[in-house]
This record gives sequence, C-alpha cells and structure tokens, in this order.
Amino acid sequence: MNINTIKVVDYYLGYLLIIIFWPLNFFINLTIKFIPNIFFKKNILFFKIVGGGSLLIAAPYIFAIKKKYPEYKITLLCSDSVAPFAKALNIFDDIYIISMNNPLSLLMSFVRQFTHALFSEYTINLEMHSKLASLLNLYAISRRRIALYLNYNRWQSNSINLPIFMNRLQPVFEGYSNIAHAMDCNHVKFSDFQSHFRISNNIKNKKRNYVVLAPFCSDIYSERELNPSQIKSIISKLKYKKNTQFIILGGKNDIEKSNQLEKELNKTLLRTSNQTGRTSIVEVIKILNSTKMLITIDSGILHIARLIGIKTLSYWGPSDPASRLFGSLARDKIVYKSIPCSPCVHILDRAPCRGNNLCIKQYFQPVPKNIFWHIR
Repeated sequence: MNINTIKVVDYYLGYLLIIIFWPLNFFINLTIKFIPNIFFKKNILFFKIVGGGSLLIAAPYIFAIKKKYPEYKITLLCSDSVAPFAKALNIFDDIYIISMNNPLSLLMSFVRQFTHALFSEYTINLEMHSKLASLLNLYAISRRRIALYLNYNRWQSNSINLPIFMNRLQPVFEGYSNIAHAMDCNHVKFSDFQSHFRISNNIKNKKRNYVVLAPFCSDIYSERELNPSQIKSIISKLKYKKNTQFIILGGKNDIEKSNQLEKELNKTLLRTSNQTGRTSIVEVIKILNSTKMLITIDSGILHIARLIGIKTLSYWGPSDPASRLFGSLARDKIVYKSIPCSPCVHILDRAPCRGNNLCIKQYFQPVPKNIFWHIR
C-alpha cells in the first residue's frame, strides 16, 4: 500500500474505532492502575509506523533513554519501510515489523507483532498524526503511556497518561527532547549519538571520492523533491572537475525518476552511477562514507550523512531546516527561503500547492508576483 492509502485508512478507520471503542478505552484507563506491577515487563516500546527520517531525528533522544535505563529492553514497533533505518541505528534490542504490502499482510503481521507489545512498562508514541497509533498506545496496556499531542489531535488524550504538549512553532526535535526530559534524560548531545552511530557502523575516515545526489524522498510530501533540470543547475554552479563521479541514490519507488536524472546528466558527459533501488541502508552508509559531498533535500539520507559527518548541501522548501536539524551545522550548507505557504510539511495533511512546489522552484526561476494564485 502506498502512503496516501495508509493515511486515508488511518484517518477514517482510526476515527471510527476511536468512537466505537470509547467505552473500552474508558474501561482500560479505569482498571489499568489496579494491575499489579509484576505483570509489566521491563520494556520501553516506541511506536514509529512511517517516516524513517523522523526516526533518525528522534534517535539521539532514544539513545539517551537507552543509556539512562540499561536494565530495560528498548523495542520498536514500525512498518517495513522504517525497519532498515531502525536497524542501522543499533539502539533497539528488538524491532517488531508490520508489513504494509497489502491489507491482509498488514492485519496478520500486526496481530502477530502486537502481542510482543502487551504489558510493557513504558510505551512512547512518536506518531503525532496517526489515530491508529494512538489506539495501539492504549491497547498495549502499559503502565506509563507517553505521547506528544498538538492542539488539533486531542483525541489522543484517552490513550496517554503522560501527555506532552508539542508546540508546532518549535522544532520537532524539541518535542523529542521533552520526551527525553519526561524520562529524566536532561542532557542529550547529538555528538554522543553521532559517535555511537559511527562506531556501531564501523565508519572510519576515508578518502572522499564521490559526489552523491539524493533528490528524492518518500511519498510523504513529494513537493520536497528536486527535478533533473534543477540538479543540473546546481551541479553547473558548483563547477566540479570533469572526472568527478556522481552517484545517484534513492529507493525502489524512485527508479523511474532516477533514470530520467541519469539520462539528463549524461547529456553533459558527466560520469554517473545510478544505484537507486539497488542499495540497502547499510550499503548507503558505506557509499556516503566515501563521499566528498551529498547534494540532497529534506530526507532520511540527509540525516544519515550528518551522522557520518560528511559535507552536505541541502535544498529546503515545504519544510524548515530549523525545525529538523539538531546538532552542529558546521559541515552543512543549507538553502532555504520561506514563502507565504512555506513551511507546510508536517503541518498540513496536503500541500496547498498540490505539487506546484514554488518553494523549491524559487531557487531556479522567478517567483510569480501574485503567489497566492499559484499555490491553490
């Protein structure tokens, strides 16, 4: 199932189940406090169903919680698209994967994996928008249920007993920071997790030979992406030497777009190697470790590159880098200029421009004077 189908199912089915099972929600909340402690496992379970990039942003805070509670198992319930990112982080003792291939596999894998989640002492829901995830948080029957809530998702209130308000004017990592504070982790450093990531993935300083191009993202807000002509424009301005090799990276859903990009770059006799859809996250890490620079957008690959510590050049439009980039920015060059409708990612369910991403196009062509006629 694609991400849009998942969002529709979550929206309508989630609302329906919240209404139908409201009496059960009330009963669980009423009785859970009387369950003896002996029934609860020393387990801290995180929910992150979609969004590998968001999990990477949350990772330093999860790592801090892991260090604070060494006697607890740190586990994750996630979709198969998030699992590769989770494995690369090397902080989870167990990862329970829900298959999103089709409705039947979703149901079967969910029933199978959710049994592992029952009676954890802590559950922490990292999904701020998902109604189904909020129900999972409740039905796991944990002693302490933590989640971020916003002014428009108060339906989560029945599923959490340790609510943390998320101010949308603050960076997203501030919300994750508040979760860490609620778990008595008051000093979280990006550099600490960066060191852990480098050591656990055997990352060593190597000669940097390549330039990696990663202009694609998941189906969640494809308005973030750069098209082939825009990538060509960026490369021409950077004036690389003729023998520079460019590696194109992306997921399996990006193969057609990457082929178009490769074809466009070959017209200018640039040396390209298209690895889109052919690499695991582990292989992506190895490629980035031999890279002199990454040219990308707001994506999971950007967050991996920052953990490795290579130079990055990132273009932002529908999302604001100030809300997503935690830690030192010394090796990051960021291109971002807000327009009236930006940022919209992570604020609206659907971009107001419906794909006419003027927030990205503005770096390559003049923005129309009456911009509002172009974003509706």
